[in-house]
Amino acid sequence: MDGYTSMLKNIGIRFKTTDYQRWLRAVMKVYLANYFQAKYMPRKCAVEFTNKLRENLKHFRSPLPLSPEYFKWKTQMGLAQKGFWRLHDNLLNNITTFEVKKEGKERSAYMGGVPNNIYSPRISMYGGRTVLKEIAMYGKKAEELRPLFGPTTNMYIRAGYWESQLVQSKNKIKEAWR
Repeated sequence: MDGYTSMLKNIGIRFKTTDYQRWLRAVMKVYLANYFQAKYMPRKCAVEFTNKLRENLKHFRSPLPLSPEYFKWKTQMGLAQKGFWRLHDNLLNNITTFEVKKEGKERSAYMGGVPNNIYSPRISMYGGRTVLKEIAMYGKKAEELRPLFGPTTNMYIRAGYWESQLVQSKNKIKEAWR
């Protein structure tokens, strides 16, 4: 054993019991705040995105309908005032925030959108409502023709919502150290 190692064995730290207990409580508060924010912040961001998506879907207008025949049909049905994205609001009514489970030890995540395995009768201007369609699949196809999810995601990122939530979470963790 060299002199440095033997010197380290003799170093000790002493705390007053009350100071040590205050320190432990503060560390535990920071730990709990961090644990809570790690779960809360991603969910809050997903809820915020979901609300923005619903709002954009309700107010989105396009200069052109998907097709003149479709516009005529929607007008006859009394649904043209909703805009070309909306028919009976099956997509709008199923936009939600949901948890996405990950494999292994990874934490679960949250998303805003339409979860898989939710079905709705297919509504067609050609008639019939017998075929069930997965709403998430319809959303993917409709996104190619009439994008909404992608532009809303870009708007959410550019507007700095995520960063503002991150700053709030950091501040709550800092406040726990008291």
